[in-house]
Amino acid sequence: MVEMKDLVAAVATIGDWGGYKIYEWFKLFPEEREQALREYMYLKTHMIQDCAHQVGLKPSLEAWNRFFDQVGTAFEMDPSNLCHATYDGLVDALHAYEGQKMNAQIRIFAERSGIGATEYSKQFVPDLTELFTRTASGLRKLLQA
Repeated sequence: MVEMKDLVAAVATIGDWGGYKIYEWFKLFPEEREQALREYMYLKTHMIQDCAHQVGLKPSLEAWNRFFDQVGTAFEMDPSNLCHATYDGLVDALHAYEGQKMNAQIRIFAERSGIGATEYSKQFVPDLTELFTRTASGLRKLLQA
């Protein structure tokens, strides 16, 4: 089974395909990029729970709570955290995504990340489904390792 530190590292980063995609979309808009990347890390933290169930893992509620606590701590303890992710921000995002189907999560992510909030960023809204599916696929692969 994958180690907890590896799961934390997988979600508390922007160095994956989705993070690079968002960076590419907003490379000329640093404030918007930061907001979108921060929300992307929050989203991955939420998604990993569904991905774990999809691959047959069923950690206890206590294990998930420890995981979320470690992710929030990792956000706040990382001196290079350019996206300014916080524990409180993570909790707020987890509540926003909790119990929602994928289409609703995409809409919530678009709102919270700012993707679609400007004329420029509206062009990326159709790409969010691929962002979600590729991110989930990567998380499932990690969990199966």
